[in-house]
Amino acid sequence: MDRDFITLVSGLPRSGTSMMMKMLEAGGLPVLSDHLRRADEDNPEGYYEFERVKKIETDQAWLPEARGKVVKMISALLKHLPPAYRYKVVFMRRKIEEVLASQRQMLIRRGKPTDATSDPKKKGVWKFKAVYLRDKTDGALSADRLLLDSRYERSITDRVYGFGALGFLEDQFKAIDYLWSPAAGIGYKLVATDKTTFNADAGAGVKIQKNTNEDANTDFSILMSDRFEHKLTKDSALTQGFTALWDAGDFGDALYTFSAGVAAALTARTQVKVDLLDAYVTRPPTSDVKKNDVSVITSFVYKF
Repeated sequence: MDRDFITLVSGLPRSGTSMMMKMLEAGGLPVLSDHLRRADEDNPEGYYEFERVKKIETDQAWLPEARGKVVKMISALLKHLPPAYRYKVVFMRRKIEEVLASQRQMLIRRGKPTDATSDPKKKGVWKFKAVYLRDKTDGALSADRLLLDSRYERSITDRVYGFGALGFLEDQFKAIDYLWSPAAGIGYKLVATDKTTFNADAGAGVKIQKNTNEDANTDFSILMSDRFEHKLTKDSALTQGFTALWDAGDFGDALYTFSAGVAAALTARTQVKVDLLDAYVTRPPTSDVKKNDVSVITSFVYKF
């Protein structure tokens, strides 16, 4: 064996580098690994990593030890290899769709965010929400509300995103036969960590509203919202959301919605949520209509 070469197994994360390391080890090639990263469900045969590799740009003192051995290095670090050594590179190639799917499954198992807006091959994500509230108090109907919301977000940078949204509200006890609110705008990820996310956005659109016994009106509107989530544990999180919809010609005419709650994961794709919902209308159609409604709901959520 030519001891002058350093053999490198490289490629994107989740491209099969650990599998190739195991194959070369089985074939008799010595492996340079510190075994600090233990085998787990994602790599049951081990990761075969050497921690100092990650600092190759500033720490190259370990390279003489790697002569005649095989070491794993992600493709982004290859450019930092000094020319003073001779290398053989085994570069792993895998369909990018399979790499991304494998990365997503790893994140799901670890309870980390899998927002598609962070996916370099899929910068857009659709979000849908539907809430129907119906309740009786002393045998009489006391709540009858349907809320639908669809939203498309597309990343512009790591922090900035654009969005398009379409909302619908029908609320018998607010005397709203229907309220459609298409809008588009821009948002910013104020906090984006594994444990905490906080996004805020603003946009403009129109609102098409018909109140009971009145003609429909169409007005330009301004939309602002925020969304917050903080993970308490791997499987539970605190959530909060706020939306304000103003008449662009009269900011005294507005609809505010607020939610706060806790979510607990049942599986990688399902969770149970308990939320406090508050809907506030600044100008009800009649004096008999309450401005504010508060409710507590339990819901089942499926992520797809």
